[in-house]
Amino acid sequence: RDMQNTTGCKINVAQSSGPGETQREIALIGTRDSIARAKLAIDEKVDAVRQKSGSGGPPRGRGHQDVDRPSYSQGPDASSTNPPPASSQDASDPYAQYGGYQNYVALWYQSLMYQQQQQNGDGSPAGAPAPGS
Repeated sequence: RDMQNTTGCKINVAQSSGPGETQREIALIGTRDSIARAKLAIDEKVDAVRQKSGSGGPPRGRGHQDVDRPSYSQGPDASSTNPPPASSQDASDPYAQYGGYQNYVALWYQSLMYQQQQQNGDGSPAGAPAPGS
């Protein structure tokens, strides 16, 4: 939560799948600048934990996760449209991990537009299910 306050980016970390887990998916919602700050803060935190635990391995450089771990979900650029983080997540809300339904729709739409751009604008979307389906 401290990272969210210092970076200005909403950070959602997937729940642990059990002991011995080495990776988790992280979703970032905010402006490009706040997402960049959050990525840097996360990298620094991971490196600090690795050094403290003595697990070895060189510290990761900037940009490493963009290539190696494309699990960052970048939200809409307009941070003013993002509601403040909820103090407790409602287990019955399937969109809580996205910060609510509006953020989910914005993320879905952004994903759809990105896919269409990658397909050179041929207009045949693939992948993400439509909201509400």
